[in-house]
Amino acid sequence: VYPRLGLNVNYNINNVQNQAGFALLNRNLGLNAGLNLSWTIFDGFALKRSIAMAGIAENAARIQLRQEQQIQDYALGNALIQLGRALNILKIEREVQELTEENVKLMTEKFRLAQCSSLELKEAQSNFVQAGGRVLNAMYEAGIAAAAVRRLAGKI
Repeated sequence: VYPRLGLNVNYNINNVQNQAGFALLNRNLGLNAGLNLSWTIFDGFALKRSIAMAGIAENAARIQLRQEQQIQDYALGNALIQLGRALNILKIEREVQELTEENVKLMTEKFRLAQCSSLELKEAQSNFVQAGGRVLNAMYEAGIAAAAVRRLAGKI
């Protein structure tokens, strides 16, 4: 281990008064300064233990880092799966919306030709509106899934 250098600085005031004796008054004032140098000859193998403990701590940190990376990779994989599912649902809901729109057009034409009731036309229109709501919901879910993927991939 490295040597250590120390610095000591003191200032003393001493005032003694005697009623009887050889010196009736003794006064000492002064500044004392000093340097000391020391080094450890034997530390009881503390340095060796410290090095071993540092190696153990380093290995534990590497293991924890690998675990965190695996957790991150797993979460990213799940997020990608969720995004794929959300995009598939969005595609299907858009197709359903197109079909319901076609159905509304057909029912409107049938109603104009007096081949269906107004109730059937209203039901077709209601299905179209519901399909539009499901498309918006699917778009929202796909956006959330895409944001989760970007966040886990570190691109946000």
